[in-house]
Amino acid sequence: MEGMKQPHRILCTREYQTSIEDSVHKLLADKIQAYGLGHIYTVTQRSIKGTNGTEFIFAGLRHSIQSIKSKAGITKCWVEEAQCVARESWKILLPTVREAGCEVIVTFNPEDEKDEVWQLFCGSNPLPDSICIEMNWRDNPWFPEEMNKLRLRDKALDYDEYLWIWEGQCRRISDACILKGKYMIEAFEVPERTILRLGADFGHGIDGDPCTLVGCYEKDDRLYIPYELYIHEAELDDLPKLYDAAVPGCRKYKIYGDASRPETINHLRRKGFNIAAAAKWQGSVDDGIAFLKKFQKIVIHPRCKHTAEEARLWSWKVDRKTEEIYPIPAPGNEHCWDGVRYALSPLIRKKGTSIETWIALNQ
Repeated sequence: MEGMKQPHRILCTREYQTSIEDSVHKLLADKIQAYGLGHIYTVTQRSIKGTNGTEFIFAGLRHSIQSIKSKAGITKCWVEEAQCVARESWKILLPTVREAGCEVIVTFNPEDEKDEVWQLFCGSNPLPDSICIEMNWRDNPWFPEEMNKLRLRDKALDYDEYLWIWEGQCRRISDACILKGKYMIEAFEVPERTILRLGADFGHGIDGDPCTLVGCYEKDDRLYIPYELYIHEAELDDLPKLYDAAVPGCRKYKIYGDASRPETINHLRRKGFNIAAAAKWQGSVDDGIAFLKKFQKIVIHPRCKHTAEEARLWSWKVDRKTEEIYPIPAPGNEHCWDGVRYALSPLIRKKGTSIETWIALNQ
C-alpha cells in the first residue's frame, strides 16, 4: 500500500536467504493477488515492481551484506526473523538505510534479552525513534477455540514456556530458574476464615531494594499467594498504611520480617502490627528454596505482578564463560520471595536441626 502511494525502494531481508523461496516474496505476491493489485505490481519469479517505480529487493544479509551495502536509495527495509540477525549484519545494514524519511521494519519472535535485535529496538536503551509493538494471540480476531484450548493447557503445565510461546516474552527461563515449572499465574478467591502467613522484606531507602509484604497460605499441597506490597523509597512512617492497603486485615495475622532490620520491626510493632523477626541461620535461603519446591504448585494471583515477575527471573548463578549453573541464588529478583520465605519460616526446618532447637529458633 505504501508502494502504491509513492515510489519506494524496499529491501526485504533476513540473515540467511539461500534462494528466493526463503524470502517473503511469495507472501507479498499472494497479498498482491488477494487485494486485486495485479494491475499495479508486476510479479516475476525473483522480483516485484510497481508501475510507479516502486521496487522490492530480496536478499540475505549473511552472504549478501556487501552487495546490500552498495545499494543506494533504499527507503524502506523489512527484516524478517530478526532474532537470527547477527550484530555484524546490523552494523552494516542500519547505516545503509539512510534516505530521508527512511524506515526499518523489524519482525521477530523474541528469544533472548541478550539477542542483538532486542537490545537494539526493545531493550533498556533502544535506538532513537524506535517503536516496539507487541502482537500475539489477543490481537487475532480469528483466534480459534482449538488454539485457545492449547494455550490454556500450556499455561497450566509450564507457565515459563507459556510466556514465551503465547505472550511474546523473551525466553529468559532456563534450567537456572529457581522456580522453573513450579509456579502458575491464576485468579482465585481466598476461602473464608483462611489464616494468612505474612512475610516482610525491608528496602534500604532511595535507590535501594524495595519494601515488600507478601501474604500466602497453603491448601491441598499448593501454596497460594493472593496479596503483595512492592514499593521503592518508602518512608518508615508510611509503611503501616501501605501494609493495610495491600493486605486486607494484615494486623490480625502474624508477620515475620527481615531480622536484619530490628528498628523497622520495632516501629511496626509500636504501630499495632503483630510482627517478629524471621529466624535465620546458615543455609536458611537454601532450606527455604527446598521447602518451596516441595509444593505441588505455587499459584500466584495476577494482581501480584512483582511476585510473578520475580518467579520468572529468580535464578541460580551461571558462569558467563562456561554457562555452568551453580547452586547459589543470584542477587536480585528475590525481594518478594524473601517475604514468602519469611512468612513460611516457622514451617521451614533447618536440615539436621532437632525439634527443640527449631522451636527455640522460632520463638
